[in-house]
Order: sequence, then C-alpha cells, then structure tokens
Amino acid sequence: MVAAGATLAERFGLARIAAAAALAASGVAGIATLAWAAPQCLALPFADLDPLVRDYWYLNISEGQPLWRQPADRFIPALVPLLAALAACFALWLRTPPRQRAIWAEYALVLAATTVLGLLVSRSLAFAAMLAAVPLGWLLAVLLERIRSASGMGGKLVAVAMIVLLLAPTAPFLLAERLLPPSQQVAPVRLAEAACNVRVRATSLSHLPEGVVFAPLDLGPSILLESDHAVVATSHHRADAAMADVIGAFIAPPDRARSIIARHRADYLALCTDLAEARNYARRHPEGLAAKVMAGQVPDWLEPVGSLTTPEFRVFRVRQGGTAAPPR
Repeated sequence: MVAAGATLAERFGLARIAAAAALAASGVAGIATLAWAAPQCLALPFADLDPLVRDYWYLNISEGQPLWRQPADRFIPALVPLLAALAACFALWLRTPPRQRAIWAEYALVLAATTVLGLLVSRSLAFAAMLAAVPLGWLLAVLLERIRSASGMGGKLVAVAMIVLLLAPTAPFLLAERLLPPSQQVAPVRLAEAACNVRVRATSLSHLPEGVVFAPLDLGPSILLESDHAVVATSHHRADAAMADVIGAFIAPPDRARSIIARHRADYLALCTDLAEARNYARRHPEGLAAKVMAGQVPDWLEPVGSLTTPEFRVFRVRQGGTAAPPR
C-alpha cells in the first residue's frame, strides 16, 4: 500500500504536503488491510502466552522487558551513549551546510526511533547501538582533539571523563560497587556461577537408560545437548503449552504434579536446587513439588537416583505404578 501511494505521489507530481498526506493515507490503508486479513499480526508477539508461562517465564526474561524495568546499573549505562549520540547528531546538523542538513536530521530520526523501541524492548537496543556508533565516533574524535588542544588541566580532565563515560558507561556503577558496602539482598544465582553446572549434570544423565526427563526450563537445553534423553519443554515460547505443564507441575502439590508428569510419560525428574528458576517456584509455592523436593520431602512416587544426586542436583526415577503413568 505504501509503495503504491509513493508511486502515485511521484506519478502525479504532488507537492510535499500533499505527497506526505498521500503516503500517510496509504500507510493507514495498509494497516487496515492487515487488520482485516490477519488481525493476529497486530497483537503483541507474546499476547497469546499461557498465563503461567507469562508470569513465571516471560516476565523474568529481562531482555524482553521494557528498559525502565531493568536495574539502574543496566538502563542508565544503556541510555548514556544513545543520548550522547543524539546530541552529536544535533551538533553535526548545526555544523553541516543547510543543503546537507537533511542527512543528519534523518539519521537522528532513525536513531531516536530505534532508541524508543529499545525503551520498550531492551534487546532491541542493539539496533540503536549500531546506529549510534557513527555520531559517537565523531564525538570521541572531538573530545580527543580537546584533550590535545586544551590549555588547562581542568578541560583535559573533563574531556577524559566524558570519553570514559561514553566508552565504559558502567564504570561509575562498578566504582560505587567497590567503594560502598555490599548489599544484604541475596541476588539470584547466575547460570554460569551456579554450583549446579548444568552441562556437567546433564552429561551425567547419560548413565541412565534413554527416556524423558521432566526438568525445569533452564535445564532442558543442556539435557538435549549433552545426553540422548528427551525433555518436556525448554525456554522457547512456541511450545508454551508444554512450558505451562512444566511450570504447573513444579508449583503444584505433589499429587497434582504427578498427574501432569504422567501425562508426558516422563521417566525421570531432575532439578538444580540453586538456580533462580527452581528457587522462584519454591519461594512462591512452598506447598509445590519443587519446594518439597528441595526441602527433602520427596513423594513416594519419585525414586532417588543416588549415584547422580548431589545437594545441588537432584535426580529421580518416576515410579510407573498405579494410575500415575500411562503405559509407554
């Protein structure tokens, strides 16, 4: 629709205002056509997520959340170079001859649009960062020249400080972290720092006969990579029904969890006790399966695999007796 509008505007030689109106009308017509033909395309990409998956998984994926929901030591360093790049675009616009100013005006417009997109979805800041590299490069060259040409030490120090902030905007926060007393708040254990090394633990499952492992979402990819076992779900939202079953089982009381696990005909259950996912389940649902297993209150339909179990990694065989598991 927009292409057709642009073609017609060019064909009839419309004035700028009329051409802009024609393009706007064609854009509206395109959106209306899309809404009529495929209304699902106008919905947010995660609008149809199962409520459990949204609450326990999606809202904990920081890169998919708005920038203002990130901690200050993340969103402020992310914004500083982008705002400086926009200021540099304005300075370049002022320094450019009037006939060529449209170049920097358009550049600033695209940079501002990608910055706004990054405010809404943090991971899209990568696009803004790529665009910011050009005006930031010019700004850094100006600051380096200021260091060489400034007569007083004060001007040189200001320029150096600005270069540090542009190249390492996290530096003030790292310095404050070193100088201020540590916070008493317990931070979630990062995957790479956990005592439960997921790749090593997943490899250890290879000693068990091949089967289906009912495991938290963050453990699933390593099980698939390092063993011949299957899993019920991983952190991939297109399988949100299976993700909801995994979350639902770990937060449900053991009796209800057993029926969910049986429905997926799982042979084993595995759990890393020091990762944020399992701790989140246990904290929010102390009556749930994850909390019970982590507290050592294991239901009788789970048989510990002692040779693979450690304080940080629990492995169980799922007893197939009674009505708990349909025949394979």
